[in-house]
Amino acid sequence: MDATAPTQDLAKQLSLSFLRAKLYPESDSRHDEVYRLRAARLLTENDRVARAIEVEFGELFQNNTALHQSVNTAVSRCGRRKLLECVDRSLRDRPHTCAALLALTQSALDDGREGDGNVAESRSFAEWLRRNVALGMLQILILTPLVIAYFAVWNDETRHTGEEPVGIALLKVFLVWVLSFVPSWLYIRFLGQRAGALWNEYVIHLHRLAVDEPRYLPRPPRSSEFYQEWIADRGYLQDEEGNIYRQKFNAYYGRAVSSARGRDFVVKTETLFPVMLTAVIFSTCWTATLADTNFLKDPHTVWDALKFGFFGAYAFTFQSLIRRYFQSDLRPSAYASAVLRLVVVFTTVATLFQILDPVERGGGGAAVAFVVGSFPIVGIYALHRTAAVTLRAAVPQLTPKYPLNQIDGLNVWYESRLVEEGIEDMQSLVTANLVDVMLHTRVPLARLVDWIDQATLYLHLDHSEITRGQERRAWSRGVLPRRRRPECRGVTLEQLERARLQVAPAAAKAPESGAKAPAESVDRVGGSVGKTVRAGTRTRIELRQLGIRTATDLLVAFPPAQIDPRTPTEAPLRAFACLVPKGIDVEQIRLLARVLDEDADLVPVWNWHRRGARVRPPRRAPHRAMTVRRPPDAPGPVPFTVGSGR
Repeated sequence: MDATAPTQDLAKQLSLSFLRAKLYPESDSRHDEVYRLRAARLLTENDRVARAIEVEFGELFQNNTALHQSVNTAVSRCGRRKLLECVDRSLRDRPHTCAALLALTQSALDDGREGDGNVAESRSFAEWLRRNVALGMLQILILTPLVIAYFAVWNDETRHTGEEPVGIALLKVFLVWVLSFVPSWLYIRFLGQRAGALWNEYVIHLHRLAVDEPRYLPRPPRSSEFYQEWIADRGYLQDEEGNIYRQKFNAYYGRAVSSARGRDFVVKTETLFPVMLTAVIFSTCWTATLADTNFLKDPHTVWDALKFGFFGAYAFTFQSLIRRYFQSDLRPSAYASAVLRLVVVFTTVATLFQILDPVERGGGGAAVAFVVGSFPIVGIYALHRTAAVTLRAAVPQLTPKYPLNQIDGLNVWYESRLVEEGIEDMQSLVTANLVDVMLHTRVPLARLVDWIDQATLYLHLDHSEITRGQERRAWSRGVLPRRRRPECRGVTLEQLERARLQVAPAAAKAPESGAKAPAESVDRVGGSVGKTVRAGTRTRIELRQLGIRTATDLLVAFPPAQIDPRTPTEAPLRAFACLVPKGIDVEQIRLLARVLDEDADLVPVWNWHRRGARVRPPRRAPHRAMTVRRPPDAPGPVPFTVGSGR
């Protein structure tokens, strides 16, 4: 192999980086520190390696007038060839700088590979050994409750009423092992997934949301449209290791994931403690549940209710872990939440069992315990209502005025995931740290932005019915459909609005000519203080009938510059007066548009919409004539233009 080949390859890389760095001139000198660092950033994504390469570039440019001139004139093809020759000659004249640059650039190239030889094999063996040790510990922890139960309970002659078939006993042991092992095995399997794509997706979302100035955000991928913006804002001058957004990611996923290597998740002993604890608790609960299966026929004791509560908690937890596994969101905190759910379920079911009617403690009590196990908040609400009869006003209200379940697409799985992050209602969702929510929950960002958009609009309206009593009062007035009646299922919004107008015809009629509508302001807030349907429900229905479901939809449909030009003229109101028969209060829309236009919570939402996929004009087909086959009785060929729509 030619000894000069590495030097020639290095000269090609350096000349290309010098040429690309010249496309972003920011000073009169083309060989200053800023220019050299920009060229070094094009060779590596490692901040420290780039600094070392920049120092070697300084040695290369020092007292080298020919290289300066070659860089400044490298525009044409002849200029690029001269630059390559000049760089190659400069490297040969400086063997120490050439050797240092060869080592640094080679390490930058190897930084994106997994490694080779003994290093890669030792790393793979270490990862394999850690995973198998973790799996072995899981097996021991799962079998420990079975062994204890065998010697302490099942082998006790005083508790044996008859010999159980060996086949059934082995089946129970197998069920305990499978149902306890699989949830914890999901996390061990999750650690083997490739994690490098998570970092790139996270960085691209940060730039699209424009949560900060481009130079303060991590370096986007070169194939991203935000890379040029980051370069133009001098993002390469910032310290990547001290970047707050990188530190947030490293604290949650680990430093190895955000590096250029893009390695897998690493098995750490301290992070496996919640996983091991969950495996032990599941094994213990399943052992206690399957030891005696007579409760399935006649559940009547509190222990039977606890077993059915455990069924509900396990079913919900296992589904949640499966969903988070496929969404790349399976973290040790999920298993800590599973342990917390079991504790809450056991305490709630044991207390709720005391207030159940003795007649309902059979099949009905088992169903109640299962539902409470799946949704512990249901049991807490039931205990809350029971205690409110005695304590009355001393019991605090648990139901939020703006619950998350009123947002489109936010189901119980996402709601429980957001509750883990401290987001329990719309107000906490809108004011939450969007970067942390995006990083921790792994909810598709477009969906999360849409939820924030909806919640922002709802928070500026009166809240809708949140209790059964309020819904019954609304049903009695005909504004909300009775969901328990079969004939009212699937009622459309138009039918809903027609029912409201029939109940209150006086409110739907226009004022007489020459008469002034004296009670518009009272009608606008009457639902908030009356005993009928709340004003928030009416406004949401009326806006939804016009296709407005989010705050940005409202601003698009009613541009603030048109409906509220901040001038004394009333022309804008007359332009939107046609919406009044549909139940839209123009003054209310005018105030909403003014407030929402100045709302800072909508800035990330606007950035997401404006910096995403752009509408591109359709590519026109070539205008050429084609001959369409006609029936035999046709007079002749008919010209057909491609793309003409005929």
